[in-house]
Amino acid sequence: MTAAIAWSLVAAAGTTIGAAGVFLFRNANSRLLNFSAGFAAGVMLAASFLSLLPAALDEIDAALVALFLALGLLAIAALDRWLPHYHGRQPDLSGWQHQHPEEPTVDVAEHRKWHLPRKTYLLATALTLHNIPEGMAVGAGFATGEEALGVALALAIGIHNIPEGFAVVAPALGVSKRGKLFRLAAGTGLVEIPAIILTYLVATEVQWLIAPALAFAAGAMLYVAFDELLPDTYREEPQRVTAAIASGVIVFILILSLVGLVS
Repeated sequence: MTAAIAWSLVAAAGTTIGAAGVFLFRNANSRLLNFSAGFAAGVMLAASFLSLLPAALDEIDAALVALFLALGLLAIAALDRWLPHYHGRQPDLSGWQHQHPEEPTVDVAEHRKWHLPRKTYLLATALTLHNIPEGMAVGAGFATGEEALGVALALAIGIHNIPEGFAVVAPALGVSKRGKLFRLAAGTGLVEIPAIILTYLVATEVQWLIAPALAFAAGAMLYVAFDELLPDTYREEPQRVTAAIASGVIVFILILSLVGLVS
């Protein structure tokens, strides 16, 4: 339990580090934002396919893993549909992009023309939504009893959260109220702490839930990667985003090696 709590702080700290970019940069670079989104997606994909799903398949039948994977996808899809938030790189509510696929993607300069307070809060809502399945993944990892798995996931999510935290503040660079923007972005990472601890407590008390929780978290993370992080960035800079995804996968593999899960 102590390890889960300690590493939940590490996972959440990544968002704070990324949010600190509001004090370091005066302008947002769209290439940096695209690379950051691709990198974050790469970490999510690697965590799902290299850790969460293999661990679940070791414990329960593949059909059940597929079922809970689908439930994870559907759960976040439902939240994505019903919870207003900044979707992709379009300055509008979730679902706008799917309803208007013919509309071009706006650039970072256009972001600043949109009403700042509303946009910033929608961005923060989106990041908070993303952090729930990430926290579930870490909590389920620790609940397996293999601490190295939980540590690997917490490290990966913490690193992954750095570009996500920066993504919240980036469209508002160049404006005042930097302290407020920092606190808002950093605060979105705090949702991971209760998500990690609650998932850990529930899964350890009800042992048969551990494997389903791993598969569910994998499905939720895959939805975030494919629906939220990749579509617009891939349309803008496919080669750069491909490199970013590969970088995220490589970093996660190195983390697995660091904690001794692979040799």
